[in-house]
Amino acid sequence: MIKSILLILPLLSITPLAAETTCAGDDNQTCVVVKNTTLQCDTSSSTQYLTSCIANIVYQPSTDLIAGNAAVGCEVELNYLKSVMGIRDSVRQRDSQTIELAANSSDTFEMPVTFNFATQTEANNAEIKSVKCRVDAIQP
Repeated sequence: MIKSILLILPLLSITPLAAETTCAGDDNQTCVVVKNTTLQCDTSSSTQYLTSCIANIVYQPSTDLIAGNAAVGCEVELNYLKSVMGIRDSVRQRDSQTIELAANSSDTFEMPVTFNFATQTEANNAEIKSVKCRVDAIQP
């Protein structure tokens, strides 16, 4: 009985990833550090397969440049188990947002990246394989 209750409730797993720093610009003046990532997945009550997952990324940009708007993009790769075949597969998803970037700031930002699974995928046991964020563009 407990097993069926756990399958119906959303799954929440916290995935501690090593902080990865990605820098851009002529002299690598603008960097992004991924501070934390959590993964929350929902399952179908009728099939017990994953219907969607949201990777919430907490990142910290840093720059020596003047303040401005920055487009930050994050790419997440998920591994999951295909129930039919019993093999692992992976999927990547990228999202971006515009933030206000200030020189020498220690502000952190959060970005959700959503994955949707079709029923025929029969996905189970999702986990984050990698997360990479970077500043795509800066407008002073």
